[in-house]
Amino acid sequence: MRIMLLLFFFIPINLTAQTTVKNKYFHHTEFSFMVLFDTDKHETARIPVDEISKLHILSVKDPEGRIQLEARTDDRAGVKYNLALAKRRLDFVKSILLSEGFSANRFEEYVFGKANPLRENTTDEGRQHNRSVLVEFVERVPAVEISGRVISDKDHSGMEGILYTGSRYAQDSVVTDKEGNFKITVPQGKIISLEFYSAEHVMERKFFNLTSEVHNVKELRVNPIEPGLVFNFENILFVSNQAVLLPEYQFSLPRLLTMVKLAKDYQLEIQGHVNFPRRPPQHKGTFFYDLSERRAKLVYNYLVNNGVESSRLVWKGYSNYNMIYPNATSEMHMKQNRRVSVKVLGKIQNPR
Repeated sequence: MRIMLLLFFFIPINLTAQTTVKNKYFHHTEFSFMVLFDTDKHETARIPVDEISKLHILSVKDPEGRIQLEARTDDRAGVKYNLALAKRRLDFVKSILLSEGFSANRFEEYVFGKANPLRENTTDEGRQHNRSVLVEFVERVPAVEISGRVISDKDHSGMEGILYTGSRYAQDSVVTDKEGNFKITVPQGKIISLEFYSAEHVMERKFFNLTSEVHNVKELRVNPIEPGLVFNFENILFVSNQAVLLPEYQFSLPRLLTMVKLAKDYQLEIQGHVNFPRRPPQHKGTFFYDLSERRAKLVYNYLVNNGVESSRLVWKGYSNYNMIYPNATSEMHMKQNRRVSVKVLGKIQNPR
């Protein structure tokens, strides 16, 4: 068991899954819930019984997982008082969990008081959010370093550029050296994705199962950027019937920006798509055609607003003409149709 009293140590908190590497392990938040308290109270009748049941199922399934407790207050009293109040709140929640059969050696405990708030203390809602104990089930996965080399599929020369890696546990990037060599930290024995961008070469996202395919990561072959090449950024996805990115996919936009800036000698078309399967083509003037244009324009504006010269870009809606899954029935397939892709139109004749 570990108790940490934190006074003025602020860490950004995001209630979506968090991933850090501690002591050679990825720490991934698998599940979380909150126990809320009234002002100046350290006990509550608002016990989330269903959430505790889910926590119990996860803890049985993963006996190595940790249960992390984070206790907070709002900012209406002094530091010392709020630390003591937060500690009492943590002890209250822990006592309930212990009574439900959780083992004491599974807990990691953090007492923040009014430091490191989850929300700003400027509204009643924000203050209520901070009067809480956040309960998280943290999965621990061994972190290992692997190395490899990115080479051109054309002449096998090493490629200098940016290699992105992703998994359910982490998103990261590394810069390869002039010979294409790289080292990355990944979750041992899990599935990861890799994609590579440079000024003249690209490798779209590929998936590797590290239980059997570590050797495939040792040599990554990338293709030259050529006119007509289309990058399907299937992880830039949108809310159904809206030109609004799904929140969990917004991290993809900075990667797209990197790719476009690196390929500075090329003119690109930003293509917007919709999901309207098993239907006739939706032409200009229809809702779905207009929606595809608005999606393309949204990504185009993002790139231009972040420093890409507008003369290098055009945008165009493709309605339901080029769906990845024209007969989509599952939600996953329909989600993949609601995307933006990027097409290489050609090389700029006299790049600056």
